[in-house]
Amino acid sequence: MNTIPIRSIEPSFVAEADSPRPRLVPPQRGRGRTPDNRLRRRRIRLLRLGAPILVFAIFSCPGLTDRTLTSITPRALEDIKSMDLALLEYRFTPDTQSLETVEERCKALLDSGLPNREYRAEVLGLMGTALFYKGDAENASRTAALIDRESQAEPRLYTIRALLARDRDKKIKILTDGLDKVERTGLVHLALAELWFDAGEYRKALAAFDQAFLALPPRYRELYRPRRDMAFQFMDNPPGNADTREILAKPEITVGDVIVLTARETRYFESVTSDPNLPAPSLYALLLAKGYLREGGPSPVDPMPRKDIAYLLVRVLAFLENDPGLLARYGGSASLTAASPVPDIQPTDYFYNAALVLVEREIMSLPDGKNFFPGKAMSGADYYAILKKLKSLYR
Repeated sequence: MNTIPIRSIEPSFVAEADSPRPRLVPPQRGRGRTPDNRLRRRRIRLLRLGAPILVFAIFSCPGLTDRTLTSITPRALEDIKSMDLALLEYRFTPDTQSLETVEERCKALLDSGLPNREYRAEVLGLMGTALFYKGDAENASRTAALIDRESQAEPRLYTIRALLARDRDKKIKILTDGLDKVERTGLVHLALAELWFDAGEYRKALAAFDQAFLALPPRYRELYRPRRDMAFQFMDNPPGNADTREILAKPEITVGDVIVLTARETRYFESVTSDPNLPAPSLYALLLAKGYLREGGPSPVDPMPRKDIAYLLVRVLAFLENDPGLLARYGGSASLTAASPVPDIQPTDYFYNAALVLVEREIMSLPDGKNFFPGKAMSGADYYAILKKLKSLYR
């Protein structure tokens, strides 16, 4: 007997091999539940249950926020990045015009209608930071309140509030609380690192710097690397002198700070005095009499600009190398007609020779790669880094 292939006609019909014609087969228990039907129904149920779960997962997932689901123009993104870097550069090379530019561009972006709250909060954060750097604390505080209404996940909400707070412990608490609310933690960790460093908590500062460097653009690492490395050096061997610790924490150091720190941490003033613990006014008078400081220059309580730091240090170098010729290496009548290799200093400047010698020796730097910024003040940590460099060259 020939075998007739079994072929499905409908879900409840099959042809049997030993029957002269197809025979109706009673459906399985449960109306219409053939294996194919059961599988189809199960898939439908799963889709009905799964769709709401999928939608919920998309909108509750931290990685898929309003920021990532809404597009923004490439030009706006580029503006945000460039303003962030402009504010970073301002910390090291202050330029009030750059703050005006950041503020204007922020206003233009906000007026153009940003697509979501997170981008608006980020732009407001840039503007609030620029306002604080300009000295407008009142409007910086108002901007922080606007950020709070837009998004509590914006890192600059907490860095601005920390800048506005007067007490260091309060600043640290603001930033620590902020770490629990932000996803992009780099700026918050960086602000904490600076506070821990200034407080002498070098191990905590080192950890915070390293956390920040993982999340921030490379330019942040380039500029903050010296302070991070200093935290590493101080971690197990902190400065023992109370004057040194206090000066290191200052964002701008005075003439008195410079000469006290140099006297306490080196022996470079041995030709001037045998007592490194003299108070700043006494050291100032002795150094002025010996020509280390310039007549008519800033007083012990005035900020010491880079040009006068260079003037002092080139005389230290001449003493260390026993080479008075260093004081006139780039001097003479020929130099007065030559073009300066550094755009913002000229051969007629009293510090011209000093600046070129120190830059040539890589003891002082050109902060932006081309300019010396002679009138800019220096932080205690930055000046200490110069002393460390000198000490590595002249034991």
